[in-house]
Amino acid sequence: KRSLDPEKKISQYIKSKNFDLCFARTYNVVKYNIENKIPTILETHSSSPEKIKNLIEVLNLSRSKYFLGLVTIHDKLKENFLKLGVPKEKLLVLEDAVDLEKFDLVSDNIEKNRKKLSIPLSKIVVMYCGSLKVGKGISSILKTAKKLENKNDILFYIIGGNEDEINFWKNFNGLNYRNVIFKSFVEGFQVPQYLKSANILFMPYETNNNFNSVMDLETTSPIKLFEYMASKKPIITSNIKTIKKVLKNHESGILVDDKFENVILDLLVDDKLCSKISSQAYQKVKNYTYNKRCTTILNVFHKN
Repeated sequence: KRSLDPEKKISQYIKSKNFDLCFARTYNVVKYNIENKIPTILETHSSSPEKIKNLIEVLNLSRSKYFLGLVTIHDKLKENFLKLGVPKEKLLVLEDAVDLEKFDLVSDNIEKNRKKLSIPLSKIVVMYCGSLKVGKGISSILKTAKKLENKNDILFYIIGGNEDEINFWKNFNGLNYRNVIFKSFVEGFQVPQYLKSANILFMPYETNNNFNSVMDLETTSPIKLFEYMASKKPIITSNIKTIKKVLKNHESGILVDDKFENVILDLLVDDKLCSKISSQAYQKVKNYTYNKRCTTILNVFHKN
């Protein structure tokens, strides 16, 4: 006998506990909740909702009084949901966010963090922490690292991914990257310590359309960005619209079109600029916490 749909089980559990509200990122839970008369808010960042059958089924129920609203991360996505029949008053656009308290509990002392993580104290560390999927900027990191290979004091740390992904990148373009250290996926609670052990946080994006199948650069709101900002470290990233909504070039980050290697070298000898952009980014990220995000969502969709 086929077991009960796990999302249906979740909805039944919510009903049995008589919860006032459900916030869901999975489509079928929303559908079952509406059937069970459970007030529910959906969050989705899908850039092609018309292609997802389960999501369309939910959007067709969006006029139900139990469908309280839909949260997404870009006005372009909001327009897609409007076209698919979601009432305007039930749509809310919010950037992603960070658990700032989790970062503030970790020491800012770079030596202390490096000792715990066995990262050499004598090296300058340029770090990336996130997905290793093609399109996430790893090829740009490796190309930059190769151009700085003669700088023996600089190490590039790439944190994340599984064994297969790491092996793929280790041999990218048939080259050997002797100044790159790979560290596979780490638990979320370790991320702040890794980021705070770096000198520079690096977040390039592949602007070549051939590499962007894993995300839509036009509408992304990367959690990674807000985690970087919470780390009080200077950020170098790509000069794209979705980043420019949050960071201002030379004020809260360095936004670059190309030649990342030159920017890294320039930043490493400009302590004043490093301090300025790190501080400004940290002050800015206080507006992008999960506490503030959740409060906004509740104020808009669950006023009672």
